[in-house]
Amino acid sequence: MKLGDGPGMRLCHGIRSGKVDGALLQEMGWLDWVGLTITALLLAMGLIRGLWWQVIRFTSIVLSAIVARLVAADGAAWLGEVWPELGPRLSQGTAWVGVFALTLTLATVLGHIGQRLIDAMQLGFANRLAGGAMGALTGLSIHMALLLALSFIGTEAFVTRNVAGTYSEDIYQAVGDRWQVVLGAEAAGELRRLLSGEDAQNQPKERDSGTSGVR
Repeated sequence: MKLGDGPGMRLCHGIRSGKVDGALLQEMGWLDWVGLTITALLLAMGLIRGLWWQVIRFTSIVLSAIVARLVAADGAAWLGEVWPELGPRLSQGTAWVGVFALTLTLATVLGHIGQRLIDAMQLGFANRLAGGAMGALTGLSIHMALLLALSFIGTEAFVTRNVAGTYSEDIYQAVGDRWQVVLGAEAAGELRRLLSGEDAQNQPKERDSGTSGVR
């Protein structure tokens, strides 16, 4: 699927033209609804807690993704040597998710120190409005991390059924795949082949008989 052909782009065109019908909304899968819910919740939290609280959260996620991108390739190589049966996709996914989760945990702990100071601030309307916008961006970032985790750890059948062709995939293609912000070239290529269906065409039996990963 080429960028611009997916349901996400069709919905954007519909919103801009004022012609959003039920068929477009019905194309949303459960992963899209999860992402929309996360984004809405963090937008609301940003309106309540203000800008700087969300800046801390967003910065933690971005730093975690950057560290995961830099370290995951070496981690995947090590996992491949220790457990060769994992295969390249699962090795890359396990390494990326592990590094991302560890870094995010450490950043969150450090963020609590600054949060105590922020809680004492008097927040104006502009601060809350900016916090809502940053909250939505934070929620979108969390959703992309969830999409990557599911795409790498889930079976090919699961990814084809629940990730490929969704609004969420459109967002990843528009940001993550185009600029490779959170994945290295090898991992991004592996995910691109999976979402485009190339792996399914080359290994049809493996998709149907896979027994490991998320279903």
